[in-house]
Amino acid sequence: MLPRTLQAVLSGRVTDADGSPIADIAVSPRWTFDVETPEPSNPVRTKADGTFQIDLDFGIRPEALMALDPERRVGGVVVIDPAQTGAVHVI
Repeated sequence: MLPRTLQAVLSGRVTDADGSPIADIAVSPRWTFDVETPEPSNPVRTKADGTFQIDLDFGIRPEALMALDPERRVGGVVVIDPAQTGAVHVI
């Protein structure tokens, strides 16, 4: 039997430490590391208000999203486990 997958549209908002929205941030669950620079695979970008929407296919494990600024110097990671949260909405 093949593992079950859950398809979901995840929405969220990227902010700085002060809570201000950050625009043009790449958000993706898959990144490659070429030499020293991480590059996202099929990223979405945050809008002027810091919001984004991304389609995810969850397998049997939680999914991690990484968000990095255009210069790839500042970012963050969030782990989403739909088995524990039911409906997923990351802020």
